[in-house]
Amino acid sequence: MKLLGKTLKAGLVITLAVTLGATASFAQKKKAKCKDGETDQIAKYKLSKGENLDQAINASLTGKAGDPKKGLKWMTHRRLGNCIACHAVSKIAALGKPEDLSSQKKYSFHGAVGPTLDGVADRYSEGELRLIVVDIKKALPDANSIMPSFHRADGFTRVHKDCVGHVVLSAERVEDVVAYLKTLK
Repeated sequence: MKLLGKTLKAGLVITLAVTLGATASFAQKKKAKCKDGETDQIAKYKLSKGENLDQAINASLTGKAGDPKKGLKWMTHRRLGNCIACHAVSKIAALGKPEDLSSQKKYSFHGAVGPTLDGVADRYSEGELRLIVVDIKKALPDANSIMPSFHRADGFTRVHKDCVGHVVLSAERVEDVVAYLKTLK
């Protein structure tokens, strides 16, 4: 019986340690809600006259061009861009399982809420695409769009308390998305 008591105590100590470790781990996960690189840093930019829209952001937010492969990643990332939740993109659907993405999911289903992004680079200039991604309300003020502004940190409703004041896409990620959108001719 004495041995059984020691075994039970040891089991209780191990169980308690595992439980406390799991609780600490849960607390860390809960605390880091905006864990995909969301930042509170907003790039400064100058609005210019657009070619097809009234306004555009003609200069890069970072001073350099983005990476279209990374742009594809952000456009299909469920917590960040997730552009394909609302927009159809034939080029992404044709990829099935993009090799440059770590996800094992196929991207053959695309939303139909927003307009197709096929040919978007022919419809808008680079600066207009940048403004659409940064702040859709400035790009299309008369449109009743439900698209979020990805590089803005205010004016949103129902934002998780840990994410208040953060942008969805950093300036670098906006440039990556714009670089990918430029390939959609």
